Amino acid sequence: MKKRYKFLTLEQTSKLFKTIEKEGSIRDLAIFNIAYFFGLRASEIGLLKIGNISASKRSIYIPRVKRGLEYTQSLDDKRKKCLFKYLETREDKYDIEAPLFISRKNQPIGRNMLYQLMKSYARKARLPEWISDSSKSDSYKNSGFHVLRHSIAVHLLEAELSIDYIQARLGHVNINNTMEYISLTDKVHANHHRKIMQKQHCFA
Repeated sequence: MKKRYKFLTLEQTSKLFKTIEKEGSIRDLAIFNIAYFFGLRASEIGLLKIGNISASKRSIYIPRVKRGLEYTQSLDDKRKKCLFKYLETREDKYDIEAPLFISRKNQPIGRNMLYQLMKSYARKARLPEWISDSSKSDSYKNSGFHVLRHSIAVHLLEAELSIDYIQARLGHVNINNTMEYISLTDKVHANHHRKIMQKQHCFA
């Protein structure tokens, strides 16, 4: 049986980020920006260190769990701006071994806290209830913070970026894991079907 991932539309994603910008902290805005843009799992957020960031190269090294592909990724202007704005609030911003995102107790921010943040902001943004309530979903992967990962995968596909690029962005070792997202939207599925038919026509 194929997995059926849930995701935010571009409109819903925009509402979420506008809510965080208006009602959230600088830290939370940086967390959600980095998590969404690079398709990070909650557990991967906790692995990030200040030393993973290179200001001169405008890049960030992304550690992965589940033996995922680890890459140094470029930071666009938006991600760079919010990330360095957050770092200016940190007294230990030059400590390369310090966790990038910390809790009020100066510990690496944990998965439970990230899910609580998503729950809070999703409700404030008036997003669908399933996003903030894992009891109404078939697994944690279809609710809460993990939805950001599914959402960026679908949004990149809808923007017609290559499967190879999206595979690297998500850190998938097996490209088949990336291909699973193709069936999630009518637009992506239709484009994929059209390309298959065109190839078949060439060999007819």
